[in-house]
Amino acid sequence: MRITLNFEPTMVPFIEPTQNYVNGMVHFILGENNPYHNSFSNYSVSFLIGGTLTTDGLIFPNGGKVYISSPDNIFIETVLLGLIQKKNIKLRDIRLMSYDVSDIKINNRYDIVKTLSPILLKKGEKRFTFKDEEFLPLLKQQCIAKLTKNGLTSTDLNGFNIKPFHFENAKVKLPKIKNVVNPSSDVMLVIEGSAKARKMIYEMGLGNSTGCGFGAIKVRY
Repeated sequence: MRITLNFEPTMVPFIEPTQNYVNGMVHFILGENNPYHNSFSNYSVSFLIGGTLTTDGLIFPNGGKVYISSPDNIFIETVLLGLIQKKNIKLRDIRLMSYDVSDIKINNRYDIVKTLSPILLKKGEKRFTFKDEEFLPLLKQQCIAKLTKNGLTSTDLNGFNIKPFHFENAKVKLPKIKNVVNPSSDVMLVIEGSAKARKMIYEMGLGNSTGCGFGAIKVRY
């Protein structure tokens, strides 16, 4: 499932990285001492989407959106309960106006997906972007490991594969989280495999630090 948080417009520029505010808001919604903090991210939180970059910073003249998704129904229910119970939810000074709940729709055999927020891919201390030869094999390996940890079988994972889609249009992004620069990839991909595996990995997000804003995707075709 996916929850879309809709925030009011603002012309006051964000000078600090917006994700610092998003991460704080998510854990405010989840509640104090929640079990999801600093643990394996079985969920995906996007960046604040919809901004316009100006010389003064990032503004949101048409409002902004944050997408939260997970295959874990308990996590989704916890977020929804927090949204109902918490009052005056904000990102910096912009109020949450509404939220929607939807299912991620997939195609029969494969999907063409686009990153809502770039994919951060790490192995040890090294970061990989789409420009690296290891990017797609490592991304596939990590996705299969995450899906296996969530209980999928070898049958479920049969035929799971990730291919590039028009990487000539891909971009390396350098977002900061708590003043740390994170080389990451804004890409489109073809993802093949069982419907169960594809839907679950989209809900979990692709790559690392998916609970901190990276690797959220949308199905384009």
